[in-house]
Amino acid sequence: MMVVTLLDVIMRNFGRPIVGSIEIISFLGSVVIGFAIPYASWKRAHVYVDFVVEKLSPRRRFILNVITRFMGIALFAFVGYN
Repeated sequence: MMVVTLLDVIMRNFGRPIVGSIEIISFLGSVVIGFAIPYASWKRAHVYVDFVVEKLSPRRRFILNVITRFMGIALFAFVGYN
């Protein structure tokens, strides 16, 4: 993405921009995010707000975990379907 942006900026100075560079960068950005989110989830690298969850009982933590995972699955299913 950086190379496409750099080449587009340089070529614009010569009056020959890369046709479709915005679309290429947008597509590549969605691909990068599409790989980064599952990888971060797999490595448990997401930022957590622990101070609220730590005060819950183990049962309530489990319920909250189930609810948030269901909401995440529903969100990604909705985005993927549309």
